[in-house]
Amino acid sequence: AGREMIGPVLITFDVLWWMVPATLLNIAVGRFVWAPLEEMTEQIVPKIIKLFVSGLILILASFGVIAFVFNQQLTSLLATSGVLAMIIGLAIQMNISNIFSGIALNIEKPFKPDDWVEIGSAPIGQVVDISWRTTTLRTFSKCLLNIPNSQVAESTIQNYSAPEENFSIRQTMHFEVGHDPTRITDLIYKALDK
Repeated sequence: AGREMIGPVLITFDVLWWMVPATLLNIAVGRFVWAPLEEMTEQIVPKIIKLFVSGLILILASFGVIAFVFNQQLTSLLATSGVLAMIIGLAIQMNISNIFSGIALNIEKPFKPDDWVEIGSAPIGQVVDISWRTTTLRTFSKCLLNIPNSQVAESTIQNYSAPEENFSIRQTMHFEVGHDPTRITDLIYKALDK
């Protein structure tokens, strides 16, 4: 009876030998990777990234249990999980690109909230928010413009608020020949005063 009890105890110990370090690794990643990254970028790391990394660590530990504790072949399991990972990776490829670009933007800080910027061919706008996925601008027409961070990272960024807060923008306006130039000038000055 004593020998029959030793088998399950040894299997439980062997499983814990893999799963406890995986759990401790998840805790360490939270404390030494996510917390400093959030502090440095002043942005919260999206929950999906944290769950993805935690799940990956636990899946690798589970593979270790299957291969070394239960002595099972992993080739078919790895092939299936590889195909599944490829499908998921292709499905969320753009979001991952936006998130990593958001991390780069939050670390480099080419602009900050309230700066006036021109990003690529997008209209000039004031930065409202820089999240992990998008950068939000408020344009002169008071519209909110969300630009994916992958597009921001690949575009030319002109920051009108740096190095000095004051800036000027030249705007060319065209009017039909029949309009009175003095009246047009008065209307423009009145609009600027508002």
